[in-house]
Amino acid sequence: MADDSNQQQGEGQNGETPATPESTPVTFEAVYTALPPEQRGVIDTHIGGLKSALKDERDGRKALEKQLRDLSKQAEEGSQLRTQLDKLAEEQSTTSAKAMFFEQAHEAQVRNLRLAWLAAQEYGLVDAKSGEADFAKLRQQAPELFAAKPVPSANAGAGAKQPGVNDGRSMNDFIRTAAGRGR
Repeated sequence: MADDSNQQQGEGQNGETPATPESTPVTFEAVYTALPPEQRGVIDTHIGGLKSALKDERDGRKALEKQLRDLSKQAEEGSQLRTQLDKLAEEQSTTSAKAMFFEQAHEAQVRNLRLAWLAAQEYGLVDAKSGEADFAKLRQQAPELFAAKPVPSANAGAGAKQPGVNDGRSMNDFIRTAAGRGR
């Protein structure tokens, strides 16, 4: 009876292992929830510190941009100083937007961040002030910028068709040959 069930399951498979359903990829959330509470607390503290530092950096950039714009207003219209201050303020704004874009692009699994920034600007998909971008449209227009999810080949029977695998020799034959007592 066991032979009948094996034959029914193995039909059409030529001795290969049946394909298994795809396993879910490992995610940070899955690993995080599997940790004990004290380890999660350490990670939460570390992430909180990183978020705080990032927020402070962004606030500092915004304050610097505001100071540059205020100085620019005080400078005379058309003066070289005003032109330079406006240019610095614009560069600061672009740098902040770029940093926000890069952060979001990493989460959207973009492979080449700089090229994605240029493409998003070219297609008009990024807000120059905030750095917010429409990654769904960018993925439609430039799919090569995004990482493809790898599909692992998990067929254990794939190696069974390699040359030399099925030459009629058993493990005992290999051991005897290695010991010098081969057939």
